[in-house]
Amino acid sequence: MRQRRAGRLGATLLLAQICCSSKVFSLQMALSGGVNVNTARVNVCTNRWCKEKGSGATLASFIGLIPDDNVLVSGVGCLGKCNKGPNIQIMHRNGTWYELNRVDSVDKVYRILTDHLQCRVSPAAAECLQHNFEGNAHLDRNEVTQAIASYNKAIDAGFKDQEGVILVMRSTAYLQRAFSHRIDVRNTLDRNADFQKMEAAIIAAFTAAMELPYWTNTMLRLILSIGEAQAETYHNLKLHHGLYEFAVLQATDDAVRATQLLPNYSKCWLRAGEALAELRRTDEALQYFDTAVSLDPSLASVVEPIVNHLQESRDQRRFRHQMLRGRGGRPKAGKEQDLKPEFK
Repeated sequence: MRQRRAGRLGATLLLAQICCSSKVFSLQMALSGGVNVNTARVNVCTNRWCKEKGSGATLASFIGLIPDDNVLVSGVGCLGKCNKGPNIQIMHRNGTWYELNRVDSVDKVYRILTDHLQCRVSPAAAECLQHNFEGNAHLDRNEVTQAIASYNKAIDAGFKDQEGVILVMRSTAYLQRAFSHRIDVRNTLDRNADFQKMEAAIIAAFTAAMELPYWTNTMLRLILSIGEAQAETYHNLKLHHGLYEFAVLQATDDAVRATQLLPNYSKCWLRAGEALAELRRTDEALQYFDTAVSLDPSLASVVEPIVNHLQESRDQRRFRHQMLRGRGGRPKAGKEQDLKPEFK
């Protein structure tokens, strides 16, 4: 397995998923008699220098791979030897302590658990985490296609315990791809607007060509080239819009599934709300945003401007629907589906 430093975002999500798990204990709790003193322990340095070298991902890897409660994991302060981080301390069940340095990959964590502590760790779990962290690293570098490919491999590894985390990360990647295609759509529309601005100039030139016949062939070639350019523009517009729509649908599907697997994790609900908002499914998006804020009130400042924009857009759409149906004034309150055109 290739040794690659994990992305910070994936480590944060993994810790958020299992931070309340019985696998995570503080050393003080162990020493106070809250756990079996014969249990093996792993202390991971989370101080500044080790953190910059990926100790957050190291800690997340230990937590994600430990199969039972016979090994307790905790983050601790500086262990020294900062130039050799990430550093960890291991205490065997017989009470022997020793230190390991440069524990910077899922593969190393896997070998420590299986070789040093004789834990039965699922190879699928290690493979899943490795691909997940690779995807996070790609996403940090805005390499969306590679990130999605890594997340697909992580899911294919078949380690169900991490499926929710991977889905929310893949949803994030698909949303980034959708935003990129949305920019392409906007740029294509802007180019089409430039073509429309040329219509008046073409008419004026064509009128001049009628008076000066030797301009006729030149004008015909110009009009033909503009028509071909417009056809290409419309083709690109259709292509990018289709790619945008596909990415948003994939992001929505992943995020909604993640909320079912991690119902107490607010970021899943936030991501699902963002994806549904892109689909203009306003009522559903608002419900997901409400759940996200109820789970984590600190998200209120993030959600509020999105919700305000959604509500304003919904009001504008309702007003346009009523105008098209021959009704004046502002729309009455009601569900969006009530405003669909009536076919008789």
